[in-house]
Amino acid sequence: MVDSGARGRTAGSPADPPLHRNPDYRRYWVARAAAVFGSQVTYISFPLLALTIAESPLGASFVTVITYGVPFLASLPAGALADHFSRRRIMVLADLANAAIYLALGVAIMAGSLSIELLAFAAAAVAASSAAYLSASTALLPSLVGVSKVRRAASVNDSRDFAIALVGPIVGAGLFLYRPELPFLANGGAFLLSGAVISTVRAGRGRTSQAGERLRLRTALRGLQIVGRDRSLRVALMALSLLSFVLTMNFFSVVAYFETRGETIGAGIVVAAQALGGLLGGLLAAGLSTRLNPRVVYLAQASMWLITSVTMILHQQVWTMAIVLCLTWMVTPSMRAVYQGYVAEAVVEEERGRVASAAQLATSTMSPLGVLVAGILSGDGSLAPFWTMAGVAGATIMLLLVGTSRRRDRFLEAA
Repeated sequence: MVDSGARGRTAGSPADPPLHRNPDYRRYWVARAAAVFGSQVTYISFPLLALTIAESPLGASFVTVITYGVPFLASLPAGALADHFSRRRIMVLADLANAAIYLALGVAIMAGSLSIELLAFAAAAVAASSAAYLSASTALLPSLVGVSKVRRAASVNDSRDFAIALVGPIVGAGLFLYRPELPFLANGGAFLLSGAVISTVRAGRGRTSQAGERLRLRTALRGLQIVGRDRSLRVALMALSLLSFVLTMNFFSVVAYFETRGETIGAGIVVAAQALGGLLGGLLAAGLSTRLNPRVVYLAQASMWLITSVTMILHQQVWTMAIVLCLTWMVTPSMRAVYQGYVAEAVVEEERGRVASAAQLATSTMSPLGVLVAGILSGDGSLAPFWTMAGVAGATIMLLLVGTSRRRDRFLEAA
C-alpha cells in the first residue's frame, strides 16, 4: 500500500552508510556494470542483425516489438515473484538465463543457422528474464542503500550506465562489422560475470514478508491497485508510457535511417551521444535529486523530446541528431531518480516489486507500439516517424499540464 507517513520516518536515517562504503551496493554496482556493458554492446547489434536477416525495416521491427512487448505480459508476474521469493536469487537466475541465450545466439551465428524466428524467440526469452530481473533489482535497491539514499543511488546507477553506453554501442557496431557473432558472445560472458558477482550480495537473500502468501492473479494485480489509488503515480506512469513510445520509436527510426543509408557507425555515434547526455544528467541528478521539482522535470523531458523531433524533421545529419539527443537525455536521470525516490518513500517494502512491475507494464504497453509504428513509417528517408514523435511528445505535455494542476498532488506538485 501507499504509506503517506513513510517520508517522515525514513528521510534522514543515520544508520545508512555512504554508498561508497556500502559493500553490498558496491557488489551490486559492479555486477550491473558488467551486464550493462554487455547489453550496450548488443544494443545496436541486435536490430542490425534483425535488419540483416529480415532484409526490411518492417520485418526487423517485429523482433524489436517482441523485445519491448514481452515485458507487457511478464511484468506483473515478475513483480509478484519479486515480492514472494529471494530477490537476489531471482537476479542471479535471470543473469544466467541471459548468458545462456546470448552465447547460444553467438554459436548460431557462427554456424550460419540463425533464422528470424530463432532471433525472435531469443528476444522474447531475454525480455522475459530481464523483466524478472528489473522488478527484483528495483525492489531490492532500498534494502541495499536505505530509503533515504535511493534517489542518489538511482542517479549514480544512471551515471554508470550512461558512461558505459558512451562506448558500448560503438564497440558493438565495430564488432558486428568485423564478425557479427562477437557482440553476442561478449554479452553472454558479461552476464555470467554479473550473476557471479550479484550472488555474493548479502541483502535480499531471504524471502519477503509476503512469502507465505499464495501466488494468485490478484496478488500479481496488487501493483496496479496501488497505482490506481495514487493519483501521482497514475499521471507519472501515463507520462512515462507516452515518453517510452517516443523513445523506442526514435531509437528504431534512427537506426533504420542510417542503416538504409549505409552509415552503421552513424547510428552508433547518435546512440553514444544519448549516453553522454545521460551521463551528464546523472551527475547533475546525484546532487539535485532531493531538491528537484518532479512536475518541472517531467515537463522538461517531454518538451525536450518535442524539440528533438522537430529538429530531426528540419535537419537529418549525424551531429545534429547527436546534439539534440544528448540534451534530451540529460533530463532522463532526474526523472527516473525522483520517481524511484517517491516509490521507495511511499510504498511499503513488501509491495515494491509489484509497484515496479506496474511501471514496467505502463512503459511496455507503449514501447512496442513505438517500434511497430516506426517500422511501418520508416523507409526511403521518410520523416513521418519524427512527425509522429512530435505529436506524442506534445500530447504528453498537455497531459502533465492538465493532470497535475491540482495543488493536492503529493508527488508531481512537490517542491
